[in-house]
Amino acid sequence: MLLNGKLHPKAIRCFKVVFERYSTNGLMSKDQCHDFTCACLGTVTKRYEDKINALYADYDYDNDGFLDINGFLAFYEKAAQDNKGSTV
Repeated sequence: MLLNGKLHPKAIRCFKVVFERYSTNGLMSKDQCHDFTCACLGTVTKRYEDKINALYADYDYDNDGFLDINGFLAFYEKAAQDNKGSTV
């Protein structure tokens, strides 16, 4: 998923498609992020407020309550860097 420590271009394309599906007008609300998280994990009953709030605290760069594509990609890049087993 990484190439030279950065997200691989193919991974970026995939994440952009996912982001567009779960966002509105280029912004993802916390509710939309919850929907995305539930879809990834295959559950709809569990709430992920703590994890989502932490995500937004780190990657909602303008603190408007929405994640933009840059924050979304930065989150996944950091996650891939932290998980060295998924590098190219």
